[in-house]
Amino acid sequence: MASLRIICPNGHLGFAPIKTGSFHAAVATKPDFIAADSGSDDIGPGPLGADVCASPKAWQRHDLEEMLLAARKLRVPMIIGSSGDTGTNSRVDMYLDMIREIAAEHKLAPFRLGWFYSEVDKEMVRGKIRSGSAIKGLDARADLTEAELDATSRIVAMAGVHPFIKLLEEGCDVIIGGRSSDSAIFAAAALHKGYPEAESYYLGKVLECASFCAEPYGAKETVMGEITKDHVEVTAMADFQRCTVASVAGHAMYERSNPFHEFVAGGMLDMT
Repeated sequence: MASLRIICPNGHLGFAPIKTGSFHAAVATKPDFIAADSGSDDIGPGPLGADVCASPKAWQRHDLEEMLLAARKLRVPMIIGSSGDTGTNSRVDMYLDMIREIAAEHKLAPFRLGWFYSEVDKEMVRGKIRSGSAIKGLDARADLTEAELDATSRIVAMAGVHPFIKLLEEGCDVIIGGRSSDSAIFAAAALHKGYPEAESYYLGKVLECASFCAEPYGAKETVMGEITKDHVEVTAMADFQRCTVASVAGHAMYERSNPFHEFVAGGMLDMT
């Protein structure tokens, strides 16, 4: 395969509905994968702690329905990460129920549905702390203490590409993931097809917020990323948007103090 194309319709699936015009235009190009991230830190820790959604369930179902119908029509894989805003086990189960309901409602032909969970047992974490395996704090924060662990109601790990690739290797047509690194959702598809790590992770980095990498600003519009063995191209699918050097480079600075480094489970993408 000389190139691989992935479309992303929404930077936070379900938080506001997919704009169907640009999504359907993207689907018409016959991409190889349809993928989206459903999680965010913007909603704060409350939904994770309470194990509830921040996004309206009707909007989440709307987005899943659009993606599932398109993916099954094209016979291409559909990948979702950080299900239900937080990626807890119950949110994965909720998405699985929605997928099954949508499939039954539309009488879709059988397909292989795969999923993984990201929640981590508190006592396993406690055992790590007591055995001397520190749970390191990020950005110069102190290591996790047992007192902080006791005050914690729920823990999710941040999955990298590995569970997504495993499920793709097993032939899954639809993948519903627990809490995940945003870029890993897309990078996994490219890595699974044999593309280089650096280009694959950059593809994930630029696609994860959908149309945030385009100009002028327009949320919830679809973008398409295309990867080859030596480069990545991204195209805005809304007719009023375009991806420029400035808009794509600017997105690399989004939500980070250092625009050159993207850390994921298993390594770091150097964008210098």
